Amino acid sequence: MAVHEVLPSSTPCDLLAGNGVSRHDLAAEAVPRAAENGWDGPADRLREEFAQERDGTRERPRRDGEDPEGITGWRWSSEREPVPGGTAAAT
Repeated sequence: MAVHEVLPSSTPCDLLAGNGVSRHDLAAEAVPRAAENGWDGPADRLREEFAQERDGTRERPRRDGEDPEGITGWRWSSEREPVPGGTAAAT
């Protein structure tokens, strides 16, 4: 039996999440490091939100075989938008 007959089909985003290196996993890993360096934001809440977003993002590829538009249509931008706390984040 060939590998593609044994393993379910997946998408690039689903593979990254399955290996623990999705954008959500990396952001969740950065939160405690920021806290160690003096950031006093809601670390536990953010880590949970990132995990929930990751899990939600994995639902569509498993159901439809395609990554959600928020993944496939995402693009880097040089514009910066204000975020709560007075800092700026790239959009």
